[in-house]
Amino acid sequence: MRKLSLLVLTAMVGVAMSFGAPLNVILDFHNPKSLKMVDNILEHTSKNKEAHVVVEVWGPTIKYMLKDSKTEKAFENFVKQSDGRIKFHVCENTMEKFHITKNMMGDFVKPVKGVLIDMSALEKQGFMYAKP
Repeated sequence: MRKLSLLVLTAMVGVAMSFGAPLNVILDFHNPKSLKMVDNILEHTSKNKEAHVVVEVWGPTIKYMLKDSKTEKAFENFVKQSDGRIKFHVCENTMEKFHITKNMMGDFVKPVKGVLIDMSALEKQGFMYAKP
């Protein structure tokens, strides 16, 4: 998978926003330490009408998707603000490992069989991979 650094991604978001160019990005969100960076990227891309972002959630970051967590409403707002151009895909394997059901998570998340398969399919559709 192609990996973009945060600096390159931030520059691309800025350029795409300036020219109104399409920007399709997969954010690999599995490290809790990257929460602030993911939040920052979503803040910028949610304002770009041409940006489409799929946040692939797996591992310990699944806790941020739980209803009534501190981050659930903020992430849900990004989805609403972006008119659906920002999406959150959550790994069903991770859900099973942590004993989490769809009902325990925000309504904005979409369970996917496996994030690696999902990311691969999105890359074939022209999305760029970024690991914040």
